[in-house]
Amino acid sequence: MLCSVFARRRMMMVAAAWVAAAACGGPGAAAERADEIVGGSPIVTTERGPRGGQLVFVGHDGATNADLTRARGGDTALDRSPAYSPDGAWIAFASTRGRSTLAETSLWVVASEPGAKPHRLTGDGAVDRDPVWTPEGDALVFSSNRGGSFDLYALEVREGEGGITAAGEAAPLTETLTHALAPSVSPDGDQVVYMALDDDARTMTLWLAEVATAARKQLTEGPQDMTPAWSPRGDAIAFSAPAPGRADADLHLIDPSGSERRRLADEPYADQSGPAFSADGRYVFATSVFRSVADGAPILSSVVVVDREDPERALRGLHDPVVVESRVGVAVRPESLRADEIAKNPPYADALRDAVTSELRRERLEQERKAPDAAGP
Repeated sequence: MLCSVFARRRMMMVAAAWVAAAACGGPGAAAERADEIVGGSPIVTTERGPRGGQLVFVGHDGATNADLTRARGGDTALDRSPAYSPDGAWIAFASTRGRSTLAETSLWVVASEPGAKPHRLTGDGAVDRDPVWTPEGDALVFSSNRGGSFDLYALEVREGEGGITAAGEAAPLTETLTHALAPSVSPDGDQVVYMALDDDARTMTLWLAEVATAARKQLTEGPQDMTPAWSPRGDAIAFSAPAPGRADADLHLIDPSGSERRRLADEPYADQSGPAFSADGRYVFATSVFRSVADGAPILSSVVVVDREDPERALRGLHDPVVVESRVGVAVRPESLRADEIAKNPPYADALRDAVTSELRRERLEQERKAPDAAGP
């Protein structure tokens, strides 16, 4: 991937600004700088790197403005699947911190401000993943294999002097014969939509589970319907599915009843998944993975966005203008977004071409730099 080959120039610029603020204005100036970063950075995503991946704040223009999480020292950790609390004060995520492998994750939470210290919510007994908040912000719904296969659970949380902590044990919401993954809670809190994955990992369908009764209903027939997300008004569910007649995956919409399936954005160059709505439902953000034509291996993973009010439904790429990194997963702060700034982002195909061209140019310059050294005196 293109995630670990560029110098972190923007991170150095941000760090320098923090040091300057602290030196010139003391702690108050540093706090103002933190408020400025968060206020101009409505997006949180995972930027992949040689030691896993960390959560970062991203602006309307795709710029990486600051780190949110960073592993200590030389530790390897992968922080992923971020989710904003309804008030925007906290971000829940899944992380490999303290686990044996990058395939094992626990649930963590961190205040949505640069420099905040993450806190762990669940232990080592299972793989806990895909956290989302309930509308009231008093619980997390997530997927876990603590019962054998992956099912959905709810963990009540409370806020105190030490931050967000678990209030008791996780309670099961589903008991399925398949794997229940990628939950999304309806705006009224009464239902959870999720992705059911068969044991053969070939068939993926969307289901609804009633929170009060645990009754379940199948919404789609598949064969590869993935990563659903409920709209803020509860009138639609966004998800990823194969594009008709092609090998790639596009973003689609359905009604909560499972009817009126339609494509949200038509993008033939990559696979889109993991949709996340803006607070007003106008924008849908997602992850877009550009793959090798030869073997399907991922080359670059990007954050993308589509404006539902745009007649063309153009998919736009959000790449850092200084340092192009692979980004996976996206959470959107529950606030109004700057439509004029989002519209300035280039169409995804153009952004992708520019990113790949820049990487090829960098590789060529690196090879030319090393060539005299390899030749010797």
